[in-house]
Amino acid sequence: MKKKILIVLCLLTSPVFWSLGFGQSCNKSDSLELVKFYNATGGVNWAESWNLQRPVRTWSGVRLSPAGNVVSIVLQTNNLKGTLPDINLPELVTLKLGFNQLNGSVPNFTRLGKLETLYLSSNKLSGSMPAFDKMRNIVEIDLSVNQLSGQIPEIKSQTIKVINLASNLFTGDSPKMAYTASLKKLVISDNRLTGSIPDFFGLYQLEELNLSGNRFTGKVPDFEGSPFLRILKLSNNKLSGNVPDFNKLAKLQFLALDHNQLSGSIPEFSYLPSVIEIDLSHNQLSGKTPLFENLYKKSSINLSFNNLSFDGMEYHVGADKSYFVNFANQDSLEIQKEGNLLIVNAGGSDQNVYYSWYKDNQLIAANVRGCNTMFTTSSGTYRCIAKNTLLGSLTLNSQTVKSEYQPEELVMKGGDNQGVKWTELKNNVPMNVAVNEPGSYILKLIDTKDNKTVAFEQNHNVSSRKLIIFTLNKVPKGKYILRITGGKNFQHGFNVIVE
Repeated sequence: MKKKILIVLCLLTSPVFWSLGFGQSCNKSDSLELVKFYNATGGVNWAESWNLQRPVRTWSGVRLSPAGNVVSIVLQTNNLKGTLPDINLPELVTLKLGFNQLNGSVPNFTRLGKLETLYLSSNKLSGSMPAFDKMRNIVEIDLSVNQLSGQIPEIKSQTIKVINLASNLFTGDSPKMAYTASLKKLVISDNRLTGSIPDFFGLYQLEELNLSGNRFTGKVPDFEGSPFLRILKLSNNKLSGNVPDFNKLAKLQFLALDHNQLSGSIPEFSYLPSVIEIDLSHNQLSGKTPLFENLYKKSSINLSFNNLSFDGMEYHVGADKSYFVNFANQDSLEIQKEGNLLIVNAGGSDQNVYYSWYKDNQLIAANVRGCNTMFTTSSGTYRCIAKNTLLGSLTLNSQTVKSEYQPEELVMKGGDNQGVKWTELKNNVPMNVAVNEPGSYILKLIDTKDNKTVAFEQNHNVSSRKLIIFTLNKVPKGKYILRITGGKNFQHGFNVIVE
């Protein structure tokens, strides 16, 4: 019996017991504010309603202090409807009303001086956002997934750590954060913000920054003033310029810059030892893929939908690689025109790269290994697709280019011959010539100085793909006529320089 009495006495003197409101009634002014709140938000229709005939300490989601003050209201997913009143609860610390159907504007809550957590996410709140200048102890503000609009006000708080304003209708520039040095998480994704992204230099403690899904323009800052940044998401904007190497962000784990207009080469990211995921997809990045030798070996790197060549990609293929690089759907190989010669540069090793050429959407050369050129002998619209056998189904697609065939003047005398167009050829480099029909063809290389045929002379039997493939071998440097005859009265000549 004495043991049971002792247990009861311990419970009655426990701070937890009193903090839950047991044995203590709510003070009158707070209870009246709760009733006002109940009526304004359709309390009779809540999923879990209050019985106003019973003590406040029994009301769902309400917690009292030992002195009988309301310190917490948590009524998430409870079918609250109506407008949110500017309640007067001076001891309130936590207000969580997310996932309801509250509408109207957000009060400035001038009488919630001790509020630390304000969570109103996933309602139907509209109008402008107040500055909450009376909430001196605020730590977290979450107004995400509402219909708030206008400019985001400057929040001046020395205690704020989390601001989440995602999925609203905010416009204007990024908000100023000069007085929020304590901020650790800033999320303003999926709004309509414009202008450039500031470097947030004063946010030394910032760990997460998410500005994705806006309309920001200009360059990507290097955020060197936020060395503890772990998550950086700037996806789905209109950012341009180069990708920084972020050499001051040693703690960065997630980097998302996808769906922008970034260009130039990809940095090596030598100073990101903690990174787990990098997404640079859907940009205009070009050139060679870096080795990424200093990245965490289980990183995931998405480089798809850019303008990269095969250069550097082959290094990242193989069972010994514990990280994953996605190269899928690279596009826009540039086609260079030199007279009647078309050239693409897909990069990679010649023995692994196969080229297919199309004229007027008709395939004229299929899977020719290592041959990135095409001599055109008729006008049309050309494009090329390159495939690397080491990279599976990955293909590089060129843009289409119109080529107007221009017969070249076959000058057989010496001299520089002003007005003559010369195409550069190299020894041991495969070349393509498109012809009109299958048949037997002869290629001759004729020296322009003495009109003599050099050692290079080849016979070709052309199949249905209508393509001659040839390679110069040990041809001396100089100017030549490349003459092709055969088929039915087919004769073409090209002025070429062998380097």
